[in-house]
Order: sequence, then C-alpha cells, then structure tokens
Amino acid sequence: MTLESREAMKEAVAAGLGLGYVLDHELGHDPRLRALPITGAALRATEYLVTTEAIAAIGSVREFIALARSHFAGSDG
Repeated sequence: MTLESREAMKEAVAAGLGLGYVLDHELGHDPRLRALPITGAALRATEYLVTTEAIAAIGSVREFIALARSHFAGSDG
C-alpha cells in the first residue's frame, strides 16, 4: 500500500493495517502508536526546502534560498 503522507501512514498503522516508519521529528505523540527505535543501521535522511518557481522568484525568498545554499554548501546533505 502506498500512502501520500506521513499522517496518512500513521492513521493506517493506528487502524491496524501494518507498520510504517517515520523520522524522529515526525513521530509526534499519538497514544495509539508505539515507537520502536531502529538501532545499528547506517541511516541517513535528506531534508529539502520546497517552493514553487513563482515564490522562489520573490526577492526575500530568493535571498533566503541563496543564504541557505551558502550555509549548507559542502555539507553531506
């Protein structure tokens, strides 16, 4: 089954349809769910700044994107 969002996945798990995975900051505090840490695995997550071309063209947004690119240049992500 493919679900379109983390929230949809968590609702499906809470409804008893299986299991899923989330990043630690996506877990939240849902008493219906139990978080089981994955240990010993070389895990890596990539985060993205998401926008549209029209919004990215706005001066302050364009400057923020340039600042973010400069700040994270050469990082692993």
